[in-house]
Amino acid sequence: MQKEQQHDGSKSQPFVSVKAPARLHLGFIDLHGGLGRSFGSLGVSLADIYTHLTASVSDDVIIQGPSSNRASLFAGRMLEHLNIKQGADITIHECIPEHAGLGSGTQLSLAVGTAITKLYNKVTSLQEIASVMERGARSGIGIGTFSMGGFLVDGGRGKRTEVPPIISHIHFPESWRILLVFDHAMNGINGEKERKFFQHLPRMNVHTTGQLCRLALVKLLPALAEEDCEQFGAAVTE
Repeated sequence: MQKEQQHDGSKSQPFVSVKAPARLHLGFIDLHGGLGRSFGSLGVSLADIYTHLTASVSDDVIIQGPSSNRASLFAGRMLEHLNIKQGADITIHECIPEHAGLGSGTQLSLAVGTAITKLYNKVTSLQEIASVMERGARSGIGIGTFSMGGFLVDGGRGKRTEVPPIISHIHFPESWRILLVFDHAMNGINGEKERKFFQHLPRMNVHTTGQLCRLALVKLLPALAEEDCEQFGAAVTE
């Protein structure tokens, strides 16, 4: 994120530039919840797919570029939360593809919220922005990739959790490549349909949960730390 001066002849106007990387969510490790926490997830940020926007102070909310309708909703939420009577002029230069499993909504909402807080010099945590945008209900991976990138594990939700905490953050080797194949004929499940799906999700048996946690802790993360691509890939596949 950058905050700079934008020059147009005799005038100069501050503007904020924000880039938010796409992420791959690699699944949940505890859908049993017997230890008091639910979900817990793994994910990795992507370098070459991202949302990029610039914003400046405006009397109204003006949004240009892809996903402008969603961005307008997010801007309205943030301005209302901060009790800001002015608006923001936001240009979205590039946007993560929507409903493709890459976290487009979370990254756009955090980018818009962060830009507005910086424009108006408001001291606001990323967790607060995520809460305003209704993000992090089940996974903290998107919020973690926005702030730090790399490969992440979050600790799931407990009774007092606002945003699932990041409990592991490891550099992802630059020499490793990820191939994405898109099916443009269909969209991933999202919105109200997604919420209803999770509300009726059957409880995972404790053996499966235990095996997933063991795979993550004793195979996947050590393989990543040692840059053993074969063992890392085998753990992800399993």
